[in-house]
Amino acid sequence: MSGAPYCVLVHPPADSERVGLLAGRCRKLADAAGYKLKALRAESLRVVGGSGRRLSILRPLDASTLYRDLHRAPAMVAALAPAFVRLDPSCNPPNRRSARSLSDFVAYKAAYGLVRSEVDARRLFEAFAEWRKAVHCRDPSDPRALPLHVFDLGGDSFDLACDGDVDRFSKTFGNASRRCDGAGRSWRAGVAHGREALHVAGLTLPAGTHWDVSADARSWRIMNASEIWEIDLRGYVNAAPNEHLRGPQRKSAGKARRVWRANTKNAPHRKKKGH
Repeated sequence: MSGAPYCVLVHPPADSERVGLLAGRCRKLADAAGYKLKALRAESLRVVGGSGRRLSILRPLDASTLYRDLHRAPAMVAALAPAFVRLDPSCNPPNRRSARSLSDFVAYKAAYGLVRSEVDARRLFEAFAEWRKAVHCRDPSDPRALPLHVFDLGGDSFDLACDGDVDRFSKTFGNASRRCDGAGRSWRAGVAHGREALHVAGLTLPAGTHWDVSADARSWRIMNASEIWEIDLRGYVNAAPNEHLRGPQRKSAGKARRVWRANTKNAPHRKKKGH
């Protein structure tokens, strides 16, 4: 797998003294191991359907960048507190039912650990060293290669590290040649095109690996952590393992257009003055 291993530290909205000490410990462990280190900070948001509860949620652009980076080099994600990601990046305030835990968001693409003590930190770095020694994705048809926050699981959950659940996934959604997600969208392995070779948990995928996603509907939508696309009946999008979405290049293939994209002007974490 190309690229130097790295650690992503995910901070809560505000660091307590204990969290600050644990972050320092993780930085020292990363430095000793020769890992690059990146840091993100979640924001505290009150969620709909959560009885007024506040959750620590990653900003859409941060979540998208994090996910795409996981496909460039071996990575570990050290969360200094529980954090979540919006499944609908435009949802503001976010809905609790459409917020996915950070651990599920990065599942099968990185090593993950919740660091609440120095023991947790040490164990996570040890586990990452072991994780890097193996390949955790068989081939491009392995469901672990999919961007599973883009692929609609229909409200079900799977442990794809377990052979039994891999079989159950195939029975539920079909095999790689005729896979259909919970929203009724067809995910067909597309002819690889492009120069970028992505990596999934130790496996280097053929350059341009993607799925052609389509649906038998007059108009339908698909979204990743920072974008929403709208497609007409004859259209489709290319979905890459790293969540990148792209419309068809052929003019006769129907329309697929991006209708929302997180940026510094419309990202949900931006608040107007006085609020």
